[in-house]
Amino acid sequence: MAYTDDDARPDPGWLRALTGGFSAENIHCVTGLVVPAELQTAAQLLFEDVYGGMGKGFTPTVFAPGGARRLRPERLGVGCNMAFRRAELLALGGFDPALDVGTPTGGGGDLDAFQRVLEVGGSVAYQPDAIVRHHHRQTMEGLRQQLHDNGSAYVAVLTTAYERADRAGKVAVFQRAVGWAASWLLARPVRRVVGGREQLPLRLIVAEVEGALRGTRLYRRSRHAVASRQRG
Repeated sequence: MAYTDDDARPDPGWLRALTGGFSAENIHCVTGLVVPAELQTAAQLLFEDVYGGMGKGFTPTVFAPGGARRLRPERLGVGCNMAFRRAELLALGGFDPALDVGTPTGGGGDLDAFQRVLEVGGSVAYQPDAIVRHHHRQTMEGLRQQLHDNGSAYVAVLTTAYERADRAGKVAVFQRAVGWAASWLLARPVRRVVGGREQLPLRLIVAEVEGALRGTRLYRRSRHAVASRQRG
């Protein structure tokens, strides 16, 4: 089962490259390279060149199974370029409906699925020859909303990983949350204020921090909304 988004365009040969990544039975998921479809606006350039874009490099990699102590799903791939073995995805229970674009969390379902694959003993393969071209947000306001959603979605993923984990795993998730906040959320405003070494505008940095601070609450709201719909 392969997935992309309505704002992304796969290259010819995309499906062939993705399916070629399932080279062993223990590989439950394959992801690919995401590059910009265009770089025409200031917002698109900021997202790709300053924020970091969606690319995960050009080296094929297989990520081995691991629990909460290996909680770095953002390194594994992006939801607009991924494929799963159908049986394994169904065995996981599919994607968490409380973690998606259009929900209060603003996304995170892809990262959560990657993490759960590793937790149940599967591997994720990254195939850079499976290429998708993504249309980044063209306006500053669109980018601001995206970064806010990135912050809330990532914290939502951490929240559900924490809830699944055993005692030692909960400690690992907490440590990851602290490390991410220090190295990603807080490092940017410090670099911006001290020495002006950060090029991302402060309002965009603040948007991601605001999203992160709301992430757990938004995930619980989203989960409540899903449960209400299921009850009918």
